Amino acid sequence: MFTRKGVSVFAAVLAVTVLLTGCMRIGGEIDTTKSAKKYTESVTVWFNKAKVDGYAAGGGSTLNMSGSDLDASDISSFMTEIQKYPVVTIGGKEYYKSETQKTKESYYKGKGKADPIVTRSSIYSADASETVGDSVSEDLDSAEAYMSEILERIVIKVKFKDKIAKTNGKLSKDKRTAIFSYDVKALNKVKEIYAYTTSAKRTLKQDRKTAKGAGKN
Repeated sequence: MFTRKGVSVFAAVLAVTVLLTGCMRIGGEIDTTKSAKKYTESVTVWFNKAKVDGYAAGGGSTLNMSGSDLDASDISSFMTEIQKYPVVTIGGKEYYKSETQKTKESYYKGKGKADPIVTRSSIYSADASETVGDSVSEDLDSAEAYMSEILERIVIKVKFKDKIAKTNGKLSKDKRTAIFSYDVKALNKVKEIYAYTTSAKRTLKQDRKTAKGAGKN
């Protein structure tokens, strides 16, 4: 769902945490309400406090780190840095909340192949799993085994000024935000993510055609 630039914010974190289990939640937001020229893309990572505290105290020595350049002291140092983040509670669990990374991206201008396709009144991604997976691995299928261990959930929110008329996500109470929430196994099966407001000029049929073949040589 995120552009490659946006997902790269947490790609480096994944490279370190592939050895940790059930450690992370990732939240992303695409906000089209602030500007007519560019949308804001935000990414936040939450780290499971209990597991981070355990690894910071030396729990990394129990990990299987074969084939990795990391050792227990590296893991402990990294976890100690995470402990500097503020603590929040989500679903009864405590997490360290990282700083939110924000970028600004241009809307789709209506010409050429693209995926995702983001306008001020609609959004479409032909293959959310591939879009996210490309930033971490060439193939999310091969990455799923370890990603499903470190990631608890990925939640993507897309905000619009007008009410949403059509989406395959969940709607907020005011019907102006589409919410897509998946664990990694579910994400790997998602073939489309879309939301169209009452003022959308593009259509699902049109976007499917526009996105087909995007990113392929």
